[in-house]
Amino acid sequence: MAEELAQEAFVRLWRRWRWLRDPEAAPAYLHRTVVNLGNSAIRRRVLERRVAAFRGGQSVDAGPEADMELQQAIGALSPGKRACVVLRYLVGMTEAQTAEALGITPGTVKSQTHKALRQLRQQLAEPAAAEHTRAAEGHG
Repeated sequence: MAEELAQEAFVRLWRRWRWLRDPEAAPAYLHRTVVNLGNSAIRRRVLERRVAAFRGGQSVDAGPEADMELQQAIGALSPGKRACVVLRYLVGMTEAQTAEALGITPGTVKSQTHKALRQLRQQLAEPAAAEHTRAAEGHG
């Protein structure tokens, strides 16, 4: 999947090359295109999964609320952390590919990804922990 996204990003850059004012902006254009294509692919997969579940009469594991919470949590990450998580886990790039795409070292990718995942776990666990506490206290 990552190779297909990269190929599509290069094709789109090639198509727009004559309108690109600054050739030095090409890497940033490629990066943004890959991220956008990855996000579109994720949305498409989620929709396909929901349609398949609906047609098969199966229940979907995570509802729209869970998807929205995850999107908000990812959106709350710093741009560097968000890029690492999207490229590593949603696009499927390796650490080396992510490092190359972002112009950083593989060690930075590891560090940023680790911090981002810890932050996501904390953000996504807080609502569940609060709901569990309310239920235990007899308020939920």
